Amino acid sequence: MSHPPTRPADRYGDRTGRRPGTVVALLVLGAVFVGWVLWAGVGAADRDVRWSDVGYRIVDATTVEVTFSVVKDPEATAECTLEALDQRFAVVGLATVEVGPAEEPGVRSTGVVRTSEPAVTGVVDSCRIV
Repeated sequence: MSHPPTRPADRYGDRTGRRPGTVVALLVLGAVFVGWVLWAGVGAADRDVRWSDVGYRIVDATTVEVTFSVVKDPEATAECTLEALDQRFAVVGLATVEVGPAEEPGVRSTGVVRTSEPAVTGVVDSCRIV
């Protein structure tokens, strides 16, 4: 049985083990990463909000009504950003609508978006718990 070849220590240096500082740094980075994942997961879990577009109505050349549903904790208040879009899907109007506490988790709301140019649709861009 043959032994694996060895490298001369005076040519390549002695690399039999890792430096203690490298191992400690890797452990600290790993612990920080695991802590961040737990913090982000717990933070997102209790701040859950979902939304969906129900419809829109073009009122006139400068106004769009957007109707949407929000599902959230009944005691929470959500803030939703509505957009009015033109035929090129460019944003021509923006509004923020607050959906306050309710008896049910699902709430239907309608918001008015003022536009700078005629719009062809209105949508919910995002919602967040405030």
